[in-house]
Amino acid sequence: MVNQFEVHPLHPSTALRQLCASRGIAVVAYASLGCGALLKHPAVVELARQAGKQPAQVGLLLAPEAFMTHSQTSRLACFCGTAPWGCLG
Repeated sequence: MVNQFEVHPLHPSTALRQLCASRGIAVVAYASLGCGALLKHPAVVELARQAGKQPAQVGLLLAPEAFMTHSQTSRLACFCGTAPWGCLG
């Protein structure tokens, strides 16, 4: 079973995601870039500038999970070239 709803760092839908997880329901993020709002967020713009990437590229690394989980931190570090272990593909 799958449930699709709005999920992005500006709208994490934490309670609904937890409910779905507890019932074995997969989540598909809708509007994972916040309908464009995430692309203008100062933190995303700054990360993109530092990495020499577009805000959308950074925003997609953060989506669909909310906030910085361990896997997102790892992907972002790899993407930005700051991962000490390098990118594995």
